[in-house]
Amino acid sequence: MRNAILLINRMWCYDFSTVLQVFDGDISPIQNTDNHLSILSPFEHVRLNHNVVVTPETLGDPEGYDLVITPGFFHPTPMFSESSNFLQPLWHGQPACEMARQWLIRAHAAGADVASLGTGTFFLGWAGLIDGVEVTTHWMFSDILQRRFPHAIVRPESLFVHDEAHRIWTCGGGTSSLDLCLTIMRHQYGQGLASSVSRTLLTSGARSNNNPQCIPERSSGSERKDVALSKITAPVLAHPEKPWTVDSIAALGNMSARTLQRRFQMEYGKSAIQWLLEQRLAIARELLETTTLTTNMIAKRVGMSSSDLLRKNFQTHLGMSPAQYRKQYNARRNSSGREASHIGNK
Repeated sequence: MRNAILLINRMWCYDFSTVLQVFDGDISPIQNTDNHLSILSPFEHVRLNHNVVVTPETLGDPEGYDLVITPGFFHPTPMFSESSNFLQPLWHGQPACEMARQWLIRAHAAGADVASLGTGTFFLGWAGLIDGVEVTTHWMFSDILQRRFPHAIVRPESLFVHDEAHRIWTCGGGTSSLDLCLTIMRHQYGQGLASSVSRTLLTSGARSNNNPQCIPERSSGSERKDVALSKITAPVLAHPEKPWTVDSIAALGNMSARTLQRRFQMEYGKSAIQWLLEQRLAIARELLETTTLTTNMIAKRVGMSSSDLLRKNFQTHLGMSPAQYRKQYNARRNSSGREASHIGNK
C-alpha cells in the first residue's frame, strides 16, 4: 500500500504522531508488509503545535496513492473568520496551501481514499470533497462545520465515519484518531495485522464507529473504577470459546451484572454482550485471514454454537458471509503481492 500524510502549518502533532505509530512504527508489524508511508507538504518545513517542526518530502505526482491522511488543526477556532453566515478559512489565498488543496483533489480523483482526523475535515471541505458526504469532526466544531459546508452530512455523534461510496474517512479527533487509523489498517491489510498493531500499541483494538463521541462523566463514590476493565476483559479475550454471560463476566471483577453493564456503557458506549460479540467477530476475521480452518471450527473457537450462527452474525455486522470475507481478503492480499512484485521489478 502507498499511503501519505499531507501536512500544512498549524496541524496537531498528536494526530501526526498517531498516524506514524500506526502506519510506520519502528517496532510495528506494519514493517513486514508492502506499506510505504510518505510525509508530504508544499512547505519546506512544517510547524505543528508545541513548536514541533517537520521536514517533509515535496509534493509530487498525486497519482498512485491508496490513502492520503490530513491531521486536524490545533486551536482551530481562530483559523476561521466569520462574516455574516460565511466562514472563510484563513489559509485561503496562501499559495502553498492552495498547492496542497489542488494536490489533494487530484489524488482523490486518481483513486486515493482520503481520511481526515478531527478538524482536518475542514480542509477536506475547502477541497470540495465533502458535499453530499457523511462526515464528522470534533463535537465542539460540528456546528461550525455544518454552517461552513451546508451540503455536507455532518454526524456529530459519531466517533468516526466511513463514507465508502465517496472514499472519505473522518473522525472526531483525539483518541478516535487511533480508532480510525486502526480501522483503516484493518480495511487495507485485514484483522490479523490490525490486531497485531493494536497489541504493539497496548490497546485492545479500535472502537466501533457506533460508539458515541460524548461519553458521560464517570460517577464518583460507589461507581468509582476500583477494578480496571482490562482485568475483566483480558480473560474473556484469552478464552472467547467459553459460554460467557453477563453474570460470568461480572464475576471476574467481583461486581454485579448491573454494575458491569454500567461500566461497559461508560467505557465502551455499549453493553458487555455487544462488546463480546464484536470481539468474537474480530477474532473470527483474524482466523479466516490467517488459517484454513473451516467456518464450523472457527465458530467453536470464538464461542458460537454453529457455523450458521457465525454466518448470521457476519451477514448482520459485515454484510457478507465468512466465506465471502475470506475470499475478498485473499484476493486483496494477492493483488497487493502482485503490485509489490511489480514495483520491485521496475
